[in-house]
Amino acid sequence: MRHSGALLVALGLLSGCAPSVGAQPAVPPSAAADEVSASGEVLVEEPATAERAASVEVVEVSAPMADPAEELAVAAELGGENQAVHAHEDHEDTVEDALEEDSLAEVPEGLLSARPGEAAPEEAAPVQSPRLLLSRAEIDRRVVKDLASLGPLSVGVGGKGVLVNGVQMQEGPHWTLNEPSIAYATDETIDFLQRSILAVQKQFPGTPKLQIGHLSAKRGGPLRSHKSHQSGRDVDLGFYYKADSHARWYARAHGGNLDVARTWALVRAFLTETDVNYIFINTSIQVLLKEHAIAIGEDREWLDDVFEYGGKSRWSIIRHSPGHDTHIHVRFYNPVAQEMGWRAYGALVSSGRIKPPTFYTSYKAQKGDILGRVAKRFNVSVADIQKANGLRSTKIVAGRVYRIPRKGQVNQPGRVVIPKRRLPPLGSGSHEVAAPNEH
Repeated sequence: MRHSGALLVALGLLSGCAPSVGAQPAVPPSAAADEVSASGEVLVEEPATAERAASVEVVEVSAPMADPAEELAVAAELGGENQAVHAHEDHEDTVEDALEEDSLAEVPEGLLSARPGEAAPEEAAPVQSPRLLLSRAEIDRRVVKDLASLGPLSVGVGGKGVLVNGVQMQEGPHWTLNEPSIAYATDETIDFLQRSILAVQKQFPGTPKLQIGHLSAKRGGPLRSHKSHQSGRDVDLGFYYKADSHARWYARAHGGNLDVARTWALVRAFLTETDVNYIFINTSIQVLLKEHAIAIGEDREWLDDVFEYGGKSRWSIIRHSPGHDTHIHVRFYNPVAQEMGWRAYGALVSSGRIKPPTFYTSYKAQKGDILGRVAKRFNVSVADIQKANGLRSTKIVAGRVYRIPRKGQVNQPGRVVIPKRRLPPLGSGSHEVAAPNEH
């Protein structure tokens, strides 16, 4: 059995990274100037090199304080274009984000690691891609002159990231998109999805279309109802249901309506055909899938390694997360998009394509201003403004310019090491079985 041992991949945020709440979508400098000026603020970027990009300041010259209606408009603007409400799916993917945070806190950035007594995990063979042959200088040049030529870039982690050059997934003969406006991802994520769905069709010809839910917004970043889905590597998709169940998208799956054979074929394809990071499925559904896998002759040791339910691996791939009996959440590694995002980060920040983790707004205090009101307008704390300006009290002076710290998008990501795929031994799952309720 090919097995890499216990896995731990640190995707690597630098220390002190602030959450990307209210982050503005990444846009080319020309478009950014138009957007900001329309809101009454002019964006001015200080010169910076790629080497010092992590600490670059973006200065905004702010308009005078307005009435409460304007403050509401500013607050709405800070939410960004990705904050549209999607009422059908109001869960937050807190479990998978916590897993990433735990990983980051436990090992040095960008390393595969194992605890004492565990086998050291294996690193995957390097991916061959023309983009990975580009020099750092050429990448920096293209960020400014020809960003599209770099292809999709996944920057940061699922819960604190951005997507650059995102690709919109298209409808296909074997899947349907529930919300095309937030069906953006990297080309690798889309390829992994399509490859896995086609594997189900190959095993069970005539399988109905799979329902695909949220991926990422066009430029990534915060997506309402999610804490993840920010960097083009996450996707929500439905289960396969029995033909006579008449189940629709987001229907709660159970033993009576779940097409276990087809759903396992899909999950198995994720495990064997893609660089999957996590698959989140309720334990109740894991029970059905694992029992079916055992019945068709899948290797028990392999199943115990990849399943959290009844498993023996601390780094199982198929994990429980509340609410995931209505859909599957999959997060992929992207060997090319993540590596390119890591290499291009400095140039992306220094060129204004994305915002650094913290940037500053210059605000000229008006007569009657109080520090608390200024802090509320910019969605920061009074203490943050005091620290940025060396203030010992809450008193501010009309006509004086103050620095307002703002939360940006994402810190410099750690370099990602992609683990080797955990594959079953040859012959696993070789027992012939027909899917119930053949369509």
